[in-house]
Amino acid sequence: MEYALLFLILVVVLSFIVAARIVVHRLYTHPLAAFPGPKLAASTFLYEFYYDVVRNGLYIWEIERMHKKYGPIVRINPRELHIKDPYFYEEIHAGPSKKRARDPKYAVAFAAPYSLVGTIGHEHHRLRRSFVNNFFSKRSVTNLTPIIHEKVDKLIQRFEIAFENSAVLILQLDFAALTADVITHYCYGWARGYLDNADSSKSNDLVDAVNGLMTMFHINRFFPFLSKVLLAAPPALVRWLQPCMADLFDMKARLRQQAKDSLEKREGKHEAKLKEEEHIFDALTGPGVPDAEKTLDRLEDEGHCSSALGRRLRRELLPFRSFMS
Repeated sequence: MEYALLFLILVVVLSFIVAARIVVHRLYTHPLAAFPGPKLAASTFLYEFYYDVVRNGLYIWEIERMHKKYGPIVRINPRELHIKDPYFYEEIHAGPSKKRARDPKYAVAFAAPYSLVGTIGHEHHRLRRSFVNNFFSKRSVTNLTPIIHEKVDKLIQRFEIAFENSAVLILQLDFAALTADVITHYCYGWARGYLDNADSSKSNDLVDAVNGLMTMFHINRFFPFLSKVLLAAPPALVRWLQPCMADLFDMKARLRQQAKDSLEKREGKHEAKLKEEEHIFDALTGPGVPDAEKTLDRLEDEGHCSSALGRRLRRELLPFRSFMS
């Protein structure tokens, strides 16, 4: 018993010494030690963790407060600087002549390692992006105009019915239904059907699921192993733990089956080029795509992220634009 107690005390003391050495290094001998910023942020990631995880993504506003106090360049955590200076824009957003890799800390947070957003290396990212350049070209999106008009007409009908009944609409949910139906129709060849469901104006499981994903994004940055656990867990277990994610997992299962069908279709045609790209999986399994990139996990990740990120952006932007108008 005494040896166990001594061992425990020794572990605690050694842990304290190691932690103290790390803090001293970060504050005084680290390459970023000379840059201004809160000492707590420079010495530990707990400062960032509190604002992004506990307070759900509010660190950007804390960084803004730092700039007001410390100037255009601040140290926001032990390994990063944040720069608020328009003259530094060209240096950060460099042209084709400067190659930069994605920060692994952020890439892993999306829990989609085979997608574009999860690709770290510059050349690898450029290769994967080339597969979908034509699919997301201006011409391809312009060809989608009739589909967009069809979905917008359904949304207008919903507005008219609400006006006649003096009902209150939650624009964020209505525009989420619009963007989900448009993007899924374009990316996958089928619409999710939220605009056909009157209840989606009151609640939207997909919105809750995407919001949950954004919360997990912050958590995954600090605990990257959790994303691997989540991906490896049985879908039924995840549905039980996170009921709001059920709709998202149903969609992922459908996309995985569609990706599998696309791979089989390409193999059946002996890699012959199809007349046109009907959906994003056709672009990801085209003749010019290396076999190493034609895996089921790769197609599932890319297909899922292509619509999820677009839905999030448009859903937030459209209500704001409507209010400003």
